[in-house]
Amino acid sequence: MNEIKTVIQEKIIIEQNVEGLKSTSAPINDTWSLKDKSIPTEGGGSQIYIPKIRLK
Repeated sequence: MNEIKTVIQEKIIIEQNVEGLKSTSAPINDTWSLKDKSIPTEGGGSQIYIPKIRLK
């Protein structure tokens, strides 16, 4: 891969009680997006993973 893509953030409202796993990224050198180039990233992005089986 030799391309950096823009991430689209989306917020949704879940109208039921569910449990999820929240993770927050750490700063890291991105060595996989561009061949032979390392790009430092700030980290701090968060996501919440909710398995589809939990949504009914």
